[in-house]
Parts: sequence; C-alpha cells; structure tokens
Amino acid sequence: MAKVRQISELTQSIAFTEFDFYKDYEESFQKSELGRIRSVLPLREMAVRFGLTDPRPRRKAGRKPYFSPEGKVALVFLKAYTGLSAPKLMEQLNANIHCQIFCGVRISSRTPLTNCKLIDGIASELSNRLKTQGRQEALAEKLFGAKITKQGGDCSYSGNGNRFFCGKRNIETSHFSRKGRKREPTAPASMVRKELARVRATATEGSFGTQKEHYGLKRTNGRIRKTETMIIFFGVHTANAVRLAKRIAEAALSHAA
Repeated sequence: MAKVRQISELTQSIAFTEFDFYKDYEESFQKSELGRIRSVLPLREMAVRFGLTDPRPRRKAGRKPYFSPEGKVALVFLKAYTGLSAPKLMEQLNANIHCQIFCGVRISSRTPLTNCKLIDGIASELSNRLKTQGRQEALAEKLFGAKITKQGGDCSYSGNGNRFFCGKRNIETSHFSRKGRKREPTAPASMVRKELARVRATATEGSFGTQKEHYGLKRTNGRIRKTETMIIFFGVHTANAVRLAKRIAEAALSHAA
C-alpha cells in the first residue's frame, strides 16, 4: 500500500539535506499558478462546511487518512483544474511535487499511489455532502471579500428567494422584473439596470463562454445528478480562483515595476 504522509508531519523526520531540497519546491510552488490558486481557496472553511472536520479539530483514534480534510477539498479542485481522470490525476500526484503540495501530502517515489479509486472515493464523498449555498458562502467570503451592491444575471434567477436575498442586502439588480403596481423607474435606477445588463452580456457571458471550455465544464461526466452538480460547482469556482490568482499576479508585477 502506498505510503502517503501529510506535509505537516515531515519537519520532524526528514533529513536536513532532503528537507532543504523539498523547501525549494515549496518556494517555487508559491510562485506558480497552482500556488496562487491555493492561496485564494478557503480550504479550511470549506472542509468544515462539508462536515469533513470540526471547527475545532480534535485528535481522533485510529489510522490517519491519506488526505487531510483540507486536502480532500484541494484534491477535487485539482481534478477540476487539470481536467484529468482519476487514473491520470493519480499519475500526476505520484510524479508532480507541486500537485502534492497543493493537496498537502508527500508521496514516496518508492511506494506511489496505485489505487485511483481513492480519488473517486473522495469525489463521491464530497458530492454526497455538497450543499451549494453554504459552500458558496465560504468561497464568496474568500474570493469576493468586497461588499456586493450591484448584480447582473438572467431573469430565470428572479425567484422569491433571490429577490428576498438581494432586497435584504440592498443589492441592485438588472434581471428582476418589478412585482405589484407598475412604477416608472428613476433615471439613475434605469441607468444602473442598463449598465448591469450590458456588462453581463459582454464581460460576464464572454468570460463564462471561455471558461466553460475548461475545468470539466465542457462536458460533465457525472452519471447522477449530485455528481454532476459537484463537477459544475468545483468547475465554476476553479475558474473564479484562476481569474483571481491571475489578477493577484498581475497586481504584483505592476507593483514591482
């Protein structure tokens, strides 16, 4: 059986020369796209909301799992990012140290992972636990920390639940038709609605049109609805994380210049 160890356990057992060598990989990982993506993902918060761990971690008896709770969430994000099948992703984990760091594990080259069902099992576990609202809240707090005051979208999202959510938070929208007695919108409100509709039709739709070609969104392979929902959930938020990581990198380059 493959011997997989969590990175946090290694500092006490790795020889100094090996540890220094591994530290070089960690430093290069932080500068890579994978490293930037991991830095913007709220893996800990999502692991808690998936019910993979308690808000206050406690030591549990028995054998430790290959992947920590955060590592399981990271693994499914990595699968969406690479677009690889479980067998191919297993090969990448065995060979690519950056992928291991992303998932918080160290896999020995002498005893690599050989059972890709481990990856499928983790994906299945998360699909069974997925409740999109709570998980998206954790991502929204991390990826879009700014307070939302305006939002554009399809009229198909104008149900009472979304109306209540936006109304309670004073969020202006472009896609909610007014209910009740008809009233002429004020000039500023009409201008805001038109601008939100324009941005949605150009920037947002154009961006999603490009992103849905990647991250498992072009053709979902889920055989049942909950698996399909999980693939879409992680695919969309992987795309968001990639865009945010790119902005961070561009801002860092601009600041350095």
